[in-house]
Amino acid sequence: MKFVVILLLTTGGLEQIKYPIEAGLTCERHVYQWMKTNVTYFDHTDVKDQGWYTKDDKLFVGHYCTN
Repeated sequence: MKFVVILLLTTGGLEQIKYPIEAGLTCERHVYQWMKTNVTYFDHTDVKDQGWYTKDDKLFVGHYCTN
């Protein structure tokens, strides 16, 4: 089974969330759908750095795919 691993930066370090890739989706398409649902883009401000953040303020830093 193929998996996508989402990488989030938290105050405690790097967090990894592993999801099985849904049938009929590529890894990239799965990540795109996950991002549409779970992160919001913010420009740089005095309070927050630029990036894609979850609702609980974790920074999305990337992903990778496994078999």
